[in-house]
Amino acid sequence: MITGLSFVLTLFVMAPVVERMYQASGNIANTRDIFSEASVKSLFDAAQNGKEPLRKFLARHSHPKDRTLFMELAARLERQQEPDATAPAPPPAPAAPPLAQAAPPPPATPPPPLVDKEDFRVLIPSFVTSELKNAFQIGFLIFVPFLIIDMVVANVLLSMGMSMLSPSVISLPFKLLLFVLVDGWYLVVRGLVLSYA
Repeated sequence: MITGLSFVLTLFVMAPVVERMYQASGNIANTRDIFSEASVKSLFDAAQNGKEPLRKFLARHSHPKDRTLFMELAARLERQQEPDATAPAPPPAPAAPPLAQAAPPPPATPPPPLVDKEDFRVLIPSFVTSELKNAFQIGFLIFVPFLIIDMVVANVLLSMGMSMLSPSVISLPFKLLLFVLVDGWYLVVRGLVLSYA
């Protein structure tokens, strides 16, 4: 049920972004063959134009700390993909006669370019981790009042000598009653949607 709610809210929040992406992509030329060079090029151009509204949305709703983390991780992964400069050197050649000049050292390789923090490989994982962090915060804020109800019910039952009765059986109706009385779904949905505003 929570997953369905989050899916519906995602569609609701992403609708303006999808409309802007569609408008930015422009018209796609009608070609007879779907896999012709012209149709593939027009689809590629439309995707290139339409990705900017999505990039702005992801950049606006991801935490800067997460973006910095994934930017550093992407740069480190790029450095690992390059040939290793610390690899063992090939065996030495036979000694040259003393009159021969030594070969110049190989030129130093330039450091890999830094990954831009507006790159999709940085924005997408940082947005996902930012949303997971927000979800855990929401879960914690919902869990704390329910935990207090569990503790109160357990203490009342123990003080009455009903130690064999499970506190969760008694506290569940109180939790549902509290959630309904404070209009919990309204507060959760409102808070989620306003976090994107």
